Amino acid sequence: MSRVCRVDGETITNSRLSRSLLSRNVSDLTQYFKTLFGSDYATDDLSKHVCSHCLNKISKIKRLDDDIQTRVEKDKRAKEELMQQLSAKLNTSLIKTPVKSGQKRSLQKTPTPVKNKKVNVHKPTPKKFVTVSLFYSQINEFIKAYIS
Repeated sequence: MSRVCRVDGETITNSRLSRSLLSRNVSDLTQYFKTLFGSDYATDDLSKHVCSHCLNKISKIKRLDDDIQTRVEKDKRAKEELMQQLSAKLNTSLIKTPVKSGQKRSLQKTPTPVKNKKVNVHKPTPKKFVTVSLFYSQINEFIKAYIS
């Protein structure tokens, strides 16, 4: 009996190039099989084999999921480290503390910074005129020379 790949429907000519969906070798991929084929893939009447080409693609999806999970955990740790560094450097003297009634807050007087202002003087752009002065006699000579 020939085996057929459940994913792409191709006939598997070499039994070494296929895996059974129910074998122990692919047990770590069962969640992906359930997603692809449905939860009852083990009991339905369809093929229980996958060619090595399709199995490699499913394995790659698993590796990508693992890489994503590792990356997320690494980024979470980096975030926590940064938060700890910032909280350690936090200057508690700058944090406002609530004042009890009857007490006055002591305010520190700080000078207001003086800004140097630049005054922009508007200078209009000079207009450029091109003047062409031709006399009627020159125009007539030009036309006669052009026609003949």
